[in-house]
Amino acid sequence: MGRPIEFNRDEVLDQALEVFWNTGYTATSVADLVEATSLKPGSLYAAFKSKRGLYMAAIDCYAQRRLDKQVCCFESVDSPLTAIKLYFEQLAADILLDNESKGCFLVNTLLEVAPHDEGIHQKVSSYLRQIEAGLRHMIEKAQKCGEISAEKDPKILSQLLMLGITGLRVLTGTKPDKQDLDRILAQLLSNLTSQ
Repeated sequence: MGRPIEFNRDEVLDQALEVFWNTGYTATSVADLVEATSLKPGSLYAAFKSKRGLYMAAIDCYAQRRLDKQVCCFESVDSPLTAIKLYFEQLAADILLDNESKGCFLVNTLLEVAPHDEGIHQKVSSYLRQIEAGLRHMIEKAQKCGEISAEKDPKILSQLLMLGITGLRVLTGTKPDKQDLDRILAQLLSNLTSQ
């Protein structure tokens, strides 16, 4: 019996994620993944069971990075409101750096694959709810320290911000300029503090 091929799982996931992100799930073939990862089909199947299994692992990889980035923003400053603004500033920076107009892998998956695959739909929805929960937690912290009115509904505000995130990530495809993006963000975030 041959020895199993050893490989760096994180590197393989990075390579597969790029292929899926650029091409989409449906248009990506196993041959594309073999070429990108330099692994033989048998090794990919042994590690991830199927193309879908590799895609699910790529979703986990991408989503965890997004969640880690959110936590990093939220823990970097003492003011919860400033932390939320910093998070959106970093989102805007990501959009401006997205020269290939790839958008958000989670949003892309929600639009392309989730309507036809309940397991993927549940996975992506769960990650989006976690991002929303992080925003809601920061809004509630901002209310406790008087940065956001206690009369505002934190659930509605966090849902509004998620709507903004999703819209901004789709807007990436139009290659918005910094000035337009700054104005959109200012208007979106003004909902937190307007009377």
